[in-house]
Amino acid sequence: MRTYFASRISEPNLRNVMKVTTALASGAGSKCHTKHDGVFCEGRPIDMSTDFHALRVEANEWLHPDDDPGHGWRLDHPIGKLCIFQRHLFEQRQLSARANNLAAAGGTEEAPAKGDNNLAAPAAAAAAATATAAAAAATTNVAAKAPVKPARPKVR
Repeated sequence: MRTYFASRISEPNLRNVMKVTTALASGAGSKCHTKHDGVFCEGRPIDMSTDFHALRVEANEWLHPDDDPGHGWRLDHPIGKLCIFQRHLFEQRQLSARANNLAAAGGTEEAPAKGDNNLAAPAAAAAAATATAAAAAATTNVAAKAPVKPARPKVR
């Protein structure tokens, strides 16, 4: 995830996102040190099979506005980045499956694994090139597809 976002967001943003997502993935959760004085998602480690949209809603319901002076930076923003990364992984799997289907339709086996010295058949090479180009096109628009953040009530 760090590698994926390294060229897409600033280093301080990346550090914050990785700190929160690592804590969520480990099951330690994200602590709040203000009025709430609790831990979100403690004892419930997340992984890439987690429904991050539902988790984001849950986090926004759990977190008091006073607990998030950054207006979303404590949980909403990092969980939003998990949504984007999860979508990226899903799209990569789809592209890989399409490339394998193209290679199979061409009468060849799957393209060799990275580092394999066997030569790939022309159909497998074409499928891999198509998948690479499609992956590059798909990942450049990932940030534009980010879910819309729910409106927060104003606190006065």
